Amino acid sequence: MNNPITQPNEILINHFKGTVDLHRVASSIKKLFNAASQHTGRDCYTIADLGRKLLLREGIQSARLVVGFAGWRVGDGDADVISHIMMPGQRFQPASLPYHAWIEVDDNELPGKKVLIDFSTYSLPTKARMLDELDGGKTDVAWSPAFLVATEDQVSSYEETARLNAGKFFYVRIPQLEDFMKKDYTPCDADFAALQMIYANPDAQVCGLNHTS
Repeated sequence: MNNPITQPNEILINHFKGTVDLHRVASSIKKLFNAASQHTGRDCYTIADLGRKLLLREGIQSARLVVGFAGWRVGDGDADVISHIMMPGQRFQPASLPYHAWIEVDDNELPGKKVLIDFSTYSLPTKARMLDELDGGKTDVAWSPAFLVATEDQVSSYEETARLNAGKFFYVRIPQLEDFMKKDYTPCDADFAALQMIYANPDAQVCGLNHTS
């Protein structure tokens, strides 16, 4: 039997299925970035932007890119938390702050609720390795969903994410960070064209700088 915390939210995925296959979007993004990304584990903004564009093309008209702080409880050990947050005492300087980017969608059938979609969570093991290389720690990753879909009321606080069991996650939008990132971001039409081709041909192999995926 599958551990439910390792699986994307199938209820929400099925909710969108009449419009878009989120599994296919996620698989296409992972293929493209595994093959061609020069910033593996640090490319959440580009992933969110390309995912947003594909969702818009497929009919999810409210899809928008969001930037802020985030955290994931990837295991049950004390050190098994990955976070992009402002530390206590740190000054708010957007150029030097950690950040994360994801997608939000409004849903008319879920009154008052936003749906969060993060196509970058497949890279949590990579983020953990990068963190361990920096601080010499050991992050055990028991939870790393291929992608994350959740309603806003399923998002935990950072305190809950930091102290509870694997599978908890924290996201909060920071408009100042969002504005700063949008100013410096230059979209690449070729990347979106490649993603559309992969989405249209899900069995195709993708060759890139890193390897074939």
